[in-house]
Amino acid sequence: MQSRFGLYCRAHRVIQATSFILILLAIVVPAGHMIVYIPWLNGTNLVTINGVAGIAYGATPVMLFRNEGTRLELFSLFPWRLINGVILLILWIVPWVMCGIFRPASQFAYIATCSIALAVVVGQFLRSDTLILFIIGQFLLQTVMWQSVRNLPIRFIMFAVNQPPLKVAFIISVSLFVISLIWVRDPLKTNKLGQ
Repeated sequence: MQSRFGLYCRAHRVIQATSFILILLAIVVPAGHMIVYIPWLNGTNLVTINGVAGIAYGATPVMLFRNEGTRLELFSLFPWRLINGVILLILWIVPWVMCGIFRPASQFAYIATCSIALAVVVGQFLRSDTLILFIIGQFLLQTVMWQSVRNLPIRFIMFAVNQPPLKVAFIISVSLFVISLIWVRDPLKTNKLGQ
C-alpha cells in the first residue's frame, strides 16, 4: 500500500508540475532577458522570455489542484487543505528564491506569482480548459491594451507589461499570495474544479 505522500504526489501530478517548473527555470536563467517580439508593442515596455515564462508558471495550480485527487480530499479527515496551502507557498517561494539567486529573474517572479493568484482565484469559476485559455487571453489583452492605458492609473494592474520597483512588486506579490491562500483553503467551492 502506498503512503499518503505517494498517493498525494501521484494524484496531484506533483512530478509533472515539478518537471514543468524546472523547464521554465532552465529557460529563464540563460534567456530570460531576451525580448519576445510582439508587433503591437513598442517602446520601453517590452515582453521578455521572463514575462512569457511567468505567465506559463500560472498554469501550475491548474496541474496541481484540478484533478480527482482534490475531489476525494473533501471526504478525508486528513488536513489536505493545509497541504495544498503548503504547496501553494512553495509555488510562490520558488520564483522569489530564483530572483534572489539570479537578479534579472525579478520580472519572472512578479509575473509568475501574479499569474498564480489569478489562476487560483479565477479558477474557482472556470473549467480547467477555459482557465488555461483565460490565462493566455489576459496576457494577450494586457499587451494589446498597453499602448492605450500606459498613462492611465489602470496601468498598475497590467502586471505582464508593467512591473513596479522590486520592493513594491514583492509587497504586491505577498498580498496576492495571502488572497490566493484564502481561496485555495477550500479548492472545491464550486463544482467546476476537477473538470
